[in-house]
Amino acid sequence: MKTVKVKPVKSSTQKKVHLKPTKLDVNKIYVKTHGHIGRLAVYGLDEFTESLINYYWHNSEGVIYFTDENPGIIENLTRNMGERPNSIHRWMSIDTESFVAYPMVSIVVIAKHYIPSIKKRANPYKIKYITLGEPKILIKEF
Repeated sequence: MKTVKVKPVKSSTQKKVHLKPTKLDVNKIYVKTHGHIGRLAVYGLDEFTESLINYYWHNSEGVIYFTDENPGIIENLTRNMGERPNSIHRWMSIDTESFVAYPMVSIVVIAKHYIPSIKKRANPYKIKYITLGEPKILIKEF
């Protein structure tokens, strides 16, 4: 008896399902690709950068540098991070001008809503800026 393989018919009406990246997926990918640096620099706070800061704190011994254009966000996050053990050695909040003018790390993670303001600034040290959580790309460089 002969067996016949039947191929599934692709319908033009079938749509691909794109799943949004979870924060944990993005964090793992970032630490896997850039974790060797040992330091994390974050410009701005959104749901993905906040998740990355918490993930990095619990899964690394590196230093975290943080800034935001809103000083209230810096103060609140510094207060929250100050309650954690060894925060004096691992947490640094820096004003925005110094953060860009004197970079501490060669890769900076940017909150999505600050991309236009970062693109306007000069980048004499050729710092690599990345954002997290794009719909199709988990980590996007610009």
